[in-house]
Amino acid sequence: MKNLFEIASGTTAGKDHRFSGKNNQDAVYSRITDDFIVGVVCDGCGSSKHSEVGAKIGCRLILQAVADQLHRSGQLQLKRVQNDILAELYVIAKSMGDSLSEVVTDYFLFTTVGVVISDSVASFFSLGDGIIIVNGEITQIGPFPNNEPPYLAYGIVHSSLQDTSPELLQFQINRHIPIGELNSFLIGSDGAVDINRVSNRTLPGKTELVGLISQFWESDRFFNNPDNVNRRFRLINEDHMRPNWETRRVFTESGLLSDDTTILVGRRKRQEKGEV
Repeated sequence: MKNLFEIASGTTAGKDHRFSGKNNQDAVYSRITDDFIVGVVCDGCGSSKHSEVGAKIGCRLILQAVADQLHRSGQLQLKRVQNDILAELYVIAKSMGDSLSEVVTDYFLFTTVGVVISDSVASFFSLGDGIIIVNGEITQIGPFPNNEPPYLAYGIVHSSLQDTSPELLQFQINRHIPIGELNSFLIGSDGAVDINRVSNRTLPGKTELVGLISQFWESDRFFNNPDNVNRRFRLINEDHMRPNWETRRVFTESGLLSDDTTILVGRRKRQEKGEV
């Protein structure tokens, strides 16, 4: 896979979270080997106290469980991955003491969007809201009723979804595509949806437009230096202060992304498509 595809990722804290003193509650991890690519984005529940902890732990656990499974059998079995992750999360949450439901609610509520690319097929999966883009075709997952997405950890503690919509508490395959047909892909937290919504606005303090989300797989710069995704997010979402010397006041132009925004993007290497 290293010879076929290149990947990059980035994340930024939403301006609403910054203003309220919250951390970035998203997480992203990926692994690319000769045999497969695995990428996972997790988004912690905004109303929980410390959900960035669970998002980061869960993201790593999911990636490792999928990678181990691919090493063992070469097949993706999401039900087994889910059961393994829930068992590990249960042990961690239980060992933290206090009420299990309180610990889970405070630390381990997060949504998941993932991609697995093997030698024959690319599979995109999710549990909760987010965004998946395959060859430029956008699939938005959510929003859910009452802005209450399902969370993987509801498999540990009771949720009303277990009674009303238990299927939402299982990993869902959103898209399968033969690897020969895959040219570009992007998975992201639900905050990434806003990139296209602000695409025609100028970057804070600049004259350059934000641009469409497609820039992240179309432009070489994001793969030549993977940190350029984070740099672009900083330009889109930083607050710019502009002094007015006549009035002796400072005006602040706020960042454009309200929610935490995280993406993992990939594309087929240029030489593999016969391009110079």
